[in-house]
Amino acid sequence: MYLCNMNGLKHNIYILFLIVITAFSNNSYADVSGNLISNNVVGDSGIISKASISNNILYICSYNTDSRSTAETLEPFVKRCNEIDPSRQVLVESMESTGIKELFSFKGRIKAILNKYMVNGHSPALVVLIGREAVSTFLSLDEPEYKKIPIAIGSCSANIVSLPHDSVDIRKWQPASKNLRSDFQDFNIVGGILTYFDIEKNLQIIHQLYPNISEFSLLTDNSLGGVTMQAFVRDKVTGVKGVNMHYIDGRNESYDSMLRTIRKMHGNKALILGTWRVDCNENFAMGNSAMQVREANPELPVFTISGIGMNGLAIGGYYPDFRHDGERLAEMCMAYLERFEHQGLVYVSNSFYFDYQLLENFKTNFDSLPSESNILNKPVSFFDEYKNWFIGAGILAVILALSQLITLHFVVKLRRMKEELQTQSEELLIAKDKAEESNRMKSAFLANMSHEIRTPLNSIVGFSSLLTSDQMTLSKEEKAHFSDIIKQNSDALLNLINDVLDLSRIETGRMAIKKEDCDIVALSKSVMESMIVTCRKTISFDFRCDFPECVISTDEARLRQVIVNLITNSIKFSEHGSIVLAISKNDNEGMLYFSVTDNGCGIPEKDAVRVFERFVKLDQFKQGTGLGLQLCQQFVTRLGGKIWVDTSYKDGARFVFTHPI
Repeated sequence: MYLCNMNGLKHNIYILFLIVITAFSNNSYADVSGNLISNNVVGDSGIISKASISNNILYICSYNTDSRSTAETLEPFVKRCNEIDPSRQVLVESMESTGIKELFSFKGRIKAILNKYMVNGHSPALVVLIGREAVSTFLSLDEPEYKKIPIAIGSCSANIVSLPHDSVDIRKWQPASKNLRSDFQDFNIVGGILTYFDIEKNLQIIHQLYPNISEFSLLTDNSLGGVTMQAFVRDKVTGVKGVNMHYIDGRNESYDSMLRTIRKMHGNKALILGTWRVDCNENFAMGNSAMQVREANPELPVFTISGIGMNGLAIGGYYPDFRHDGERLAEMCMAYLERFEHQGLVYVSNSFYFDYQLLENFKTNFDSLPSESNILNKPVSFFDEYKNWFIGAGILAVILALSQLITLHFVVKLRRMKEELQTQSEELLIAKDKAEESNRMKSAFLANMSHEIRTPLNSIVGFSSLLTSDQMTLSKEEKAHFSDIIKQNSDALLNLINDVLDLSRIETGRMAIKKEDCDIVALSKSVMESMIVTCRKTISFDFRCDFPECVISTDEARLRQVIVNLITNSIKFSEHGSIVLAISKNDNEGMLYFSVTDNGCGIPEKDAVRVFERFVKLDQFKQGTGLGLQLCQQFVTRLGGKIWVDTSYKDGARFVFTHPI
């Protein structure tokens, strides 16, 4: 038993202040290509638990799963199921059928498989039956509990037979042909892909090509497929006028006796190939058997309704376009499991196929063939045989001509390209320097971000633990102090994340400036009042403005953020003294001038421009990421102004920016 698990995916997402960690866990029992991996899910009692099968598909093959024909349907089936719904498992079992001699054990085998997966009245979500043996056996069961199970069918003909009781002599067994669409209404058949062997159309084409033929012999082998084919043909031709059908039955014929029978077929007779794989002695047909049959009676018209013998034996036939429909069957099964709507039984298409050489040998009129016929082994004309050579020679001639033109073109451009390469080389050197600088800044930023995030988080976690600890008794003052520390660090972390988000929005072009009327005097006073409340240092604050109000069109949130950032910077780098926010007008320029002045450590003149660059920190021991002034510059520029450091001021730092009136 194989277990094919469709890549179950579990998502565990932890989010802490926009730091997202995602972990993926895969338990795979069928790889991307659909290759099966064996896994035992049977418990000690030999019964699979209800939890293991509640969502499963039970896939029952007629033959060993390692056989080529079984694998070519099974592997694409598993792969497609995995692609559609990875949560479902495909449990694969095989009846291990090897021949009709085991016929009476089929029911016991399939019941053992089904009972293994039926727990407490439950069954798999869907049972997929692959091959005639599995389908015929399941549909021969009488127990009501099996008839309720939803089943899908593949790799099977539309007509089957019900299995006999143990007392029946298989060699003389003549079962009735049953149609999957009409004769099994008491079973829960939800869908399937079937083949249909059209004996009527084959008889029509034989009469059309060879009107004198009046007797036919159907060749079937010693297998359930042979019995099924014979029962189907009997049902279709019995009583049909002008059809005299004989049967060469592999249950009672050896390979040698079959050849003797075929040698005696002369005159108005034709052989129709149904199945031929094993004879009554359990001998399997060899690769050269078709040629031996043809040599036994070279004048005998041979046709096929199943596709066998199209290797030099059969003139042709109308038979299914055999292909492995594992992927298509998987889509049908998953559609049923999604909506629980029956998908119906569909037939693969049939086509006419003919062997060119045998048509010639039997002097067949090609014009009498159906227009949609496929001609096999057709001789290739001289041009078709050497078509690739002709095409290759023509392409080579064109390539040679084009190469001459291209060579001339590149000779002309060579000098120009040399000059361009020289220029590009210089530009690449400059770009290389910039990239190295960018990489250095990125590394510094990541290291700094790690520190800047970890520091407040450690404070928050540490003091929160102290506040909630049952082992420590804290006074109200200590609790208030700890709460204040937690708030300060939370605010610092929030500001840090906001700066990173703002920078990201700017770089991706998602930062929109929304202008509206705003009184900048009232705005500035509001900012100063909030700074006074939050400042913990012995610093005085002063607001200077010569006019009581001034209403302009601006983005109030971004202008406030610029002023707050500049004043926060002044507080960070000042231990005492004063911080002055001043506003003045220049009507000639149509500009407002804002300035923030402090008595802190100041900014060296050589760094007055660099300080606005991204991730630049003049004092590495101060908290911050080096993004605040970069954001200020971005906002001011988008508002239509400029920002700079007033290097003439020597008692601290003074930042000045403008805004259109």
